[in-house]
Amino acid sequence: MGVEIAWPQPTRPGDELQVFSEVTEITPSRSKPDRGIVLLRSETRHQRGVPVQVLTSKLVVPRRPQASASSSN
Repeated sequence: MGVEIAWPQPTRPGDELQVFSEVTEITPSRSKPDRGIVLLRSETRHQRGVPVQVLTSKLVVPRRPQASASSSN
């Protein structure tokens, strides 16, 4: 899977860091129906809200079993 990482600003001792993550894309696997591929973008910001790291990664994740169309309550 692919990973892209950028460090737009340096971090310094004493910086307080927060990470914000967003799932930007979900794709079911064509060859393995029990899995999918998630595109995740994470941004690390320091205490003034300035991004110090940006990470985009593709992750293989398990999929939930699909509910049967014939099941009823």
